Amino acid sequence: MNRTRVETVMTYEDWCKVHRKTLKRMFRDTAAACMQWIAVLLITVGLPIGMIAHWLLIGY
Repeated sequence: MNRTRVETVMTYEDWCKVHRKTLKRMFRDTAAACMQWIAVLLITVGLPIGMIAHWLLIGY
């Protein structure tokens, strides 16, 4: 059984659309990951420092 393989060829405009979409997705994923890391750092580091600062400034 000989099956011929059909290869699709993209034009430059098609490739640009796909590449732009990929870049947007990559930027969105990177931005979401950065926001998650910032939230984790604020919770793990900022909360204890804020509690200590509140205790020093207010006294209770």
